[in-house]
Amino acid sequence: NPADDSRTSALWSVSKQLLQAERLLKFHILLLENIQNDFGGLLQEESLPADWLRPNLDEFKRLSSEVEETLKKPTAHMVDLVSTRTPLVSGVSKD
Repeated sequence: NPADDSRTSALWSVSKQLLQAERLLKFHILLLENIQNDFGGLLQEESLPADWLRPNLDEFKRLSSEVEETLKKPTAHMVDLVSTRTPLVSGVSKD
């Protein structure tokens, strides 16, 4: 119920935690990409494939996309509902 203020602080807390999770996932993706690029050539000499971190990168990218689609977007929509709602008082006109 958008008119219920009792959950507003919890909603903001969840939103903040999701943003932190998203940032952490993106940091890990960049870290794995850099490791892959910097050490890939060295590890080819050790008979490892050049894209040895590809499965991990793909999993982190999938998780990042899932956080965005299934958690962050719906939470952002709820935040919008709470922050832009107008007080509703049934039967009372402001005119």
